[in-house]
Amino acid sequence: MEELPSCALHIDSSHVVEFEVRLGVKVTLTVLYGLLLVAGLLGNSVTIRVCSVLRARGYLQPPVSRHMVSLACSDLLLLLLGLPVELVWGVWMPFSSSPGDMACKLYSFLLEACSYATILHVATLSLERYTAICHPFRFHALSASKTSNLLICLAWLSSLCVAVPLLFTMGSEYPLTPAMGRYSNCSGLPPNISKAILNITLCTNLSSRWPAFQASVFSSFCVYVLVLGSVAFMCRKMMVTLMSAKKGTVTVKGDSMTSEMTKSSSAEAKSARKQ
Repeated sequence: MEELPSCALHIDSSHVVEFEVRLGVKVTLTVLYGLLLVAGLLGNSVTIRVCSVLRARGYLQPPVSRHMVSLACSDLLLLLLGLPVELVWGVWMPFSSSPGDMACKLYSFLLEACSYATILHVATLSLERYTAICHPFRFHALSASKTSNLLICLAWLSSLCVAVPLLFTMGSEYPLTPAMGRYSNCSGLPPNISKAILNITLCTNLSSRWPAFQASVFSSFCVYVLVLGSVAFMCRKMMVTLMSAKKGTVTVKGDSMTSEMTKSSSAEAKSARKQ
């Protein structure tokens, strides 16, 4: 079989460095990323601490506390995984080689899993609040310790399962490798020269797995739309329920005090207002 000529012999890559951003932009982005990281770490750490204190003193219901703490943990993992790596490999060293094929796969998988975990925790927390406000008589079954822990575990397991395709579609690859279904009249590297020496491998979606990567992106989009639509529906129902429970109130003024009495004092309305 005739060996194809090397693309590297025909492509002048000396101008690539011109696409790198200026030092001032890098410093500015570093400061912004640092502020975001510090704010995220402090905010989520405070959330975990406050939830623990309020739960211990009885001011916060245990199911809500569990969901909030788990959500804060997923945010912390997303910050710690995403921002430092993006700052190093995306801002300061954009044209250097990736740290390795397995590291690229694990990073993409964990980052995607944490992103899914965050939005799924928002969905489980919304479901818990929706049941408490709109269906208070069923709330005790959902608020049980086993049920809330099951929902949290389901959110984490679902996020891991949905992110699994990235273990096969992402990896370290030479940027001029032709995608599946396309033809190139030259090979990627000169003979007898490794990718590590040329320092031109990138952490990206693999060209040989392009259809699977497209399917993964589409499924991710569908999951996000479905979850966000469900959260929007539950939030609207909660607002309608609270507004309808508030409509039946009249203000009674006395000589020394002002109070509200409800025209509709059903047990369900009282429970919804309490939640």
